[in-house]
Amino acid sequence: MLNASTIEDAALDDGRLALAELRLGLFGQVEPVVSESAAAARSWKHGPIRLLFIDGDHSHAAVRQDLDLWSPHLAVGGQVVFDDASETYPGVLQVVDQMLAEPGRWQDAMSVGKCRMLIKAG
Repeated sequence: MLNASTIEDAALDDGRLALAELRLGLFGQVEPVVSESAAAARSWKHGPIRLLFIDGDHSHAAVRQDLDLWSPHLAVGGQVVFDDASETYPGVLQVVDQMLAEPGRWQDAMSVGKCRMLIKAG
């Protein structure tokens, strides 16, 4: 999900995203969306998501809302990455802990820097 504060930022981000897609061999497989997260999730009609990146309001309620709205669109085996999953943002960590407490639904995949990845098991 691409978040940009202005149209100009979105255009710059689109250019950088396209270059990254080309370098990684992923061109045409990424669907950037410039929208509020809730509105985009409610209107999503692009099929199952294999990689979901959540980075927004860091409160527990907002992170939980993003997860609850987007996880139905996440494919089984799909990955969700939470940015700022650190002690600095306890709301993010609380959601991750809640997910891992759901038996058989999520697997803890990895942590890299301030990002945490989980895999949707079922």
